[in-house]
Amino acid sequence: MPSPMGEFAVDVAELDRIAAQLPAIATAMRPVITVLADHSSSSRPRSIPEVTAAEKAYGRLSNLLATRQTAACDQIDATAQTLCEIAAVYRRVDGQG
Repeated sequence: MPSPMGEFAVDVAELDRIAAQLPAIATAMRPVITVLADHSSSSRPRSIPEVTAAEKAYGRLSNLLATRQTAACDQIDATAQTLCEIAAVYRRVDGQG
């Protein structure tokens, strides 16, 4: 948005810098999703109901965390793309591109 002085209050170079860094955050977060989603039960000589119940509860929790982590990564990527588009609009309006 133009300021009263006729210049943009938004630092377009800063938007570009942030947009370029965000995908690396999502990339760093994605491998954890695989770990969270892999919750194989351990083998044991006999079944213990309490252990089985705990494994199932852990499985539900880790699936929920994996789903949320996936959504967060997707939102980070979408935010980066949107920041790039916003910076492009500011440059066009300012006659820079």
